[in-house]
Amino acid sequence: MDSDKPSGVFQAIKSGLVLVVDHDEVSRKWLEQTISAQGYSVECAWNQETALSVMRLAPDTVRAVVVNTDVAGGNGQATLQAIRDCDRKARIIAFSMHPGISPRMTLAVLPVPLEQKSLGIALHLAMTAGDRRRVNVEVRKNSATRSAA
Repeated sequence: MDSDKPSGVFQAIKSGLVLVVDHDEVSRKWLEQTISAQGYSVECAWNQETALSVMRLAPDTVRAVVVNTDVAGGNGQATLQAIRDCDRKARIIAFSMHPGISPRMTLAVLPVPLEQKSLGIALHLAMTAGDRRRVNVEVRKNSATRSAA
């Protein structure tokens, strides 16, 4: 094993983990592949209980939670509230086929069908929220590039 390369667990702790909560296996796998392809570490949960267990086991590791509020046999709003109760600072990105998700509990609410670009933008905001230095550096780089052109 190459000792210079950090382990997956170390990378998740360093960069943060995206927790996907979705009862639909096909959707969950698409989200996992799409988010992983953007360079984020991903953990999946198929229901509220599993999601809360992951959040309790790694409280400082989860940086963003992507939640399908159209949960099977449950109340999506209750799932959002349970996540919020578990971690007051949780950066929640919710998606649903039905309107009525409280925007006060989420960083973003995305319509279904999900678009890769919208999800990517919401994830970028979630993963950099509270990290002003990183966001400012990116803004400065973009400004310098434009002014040089």
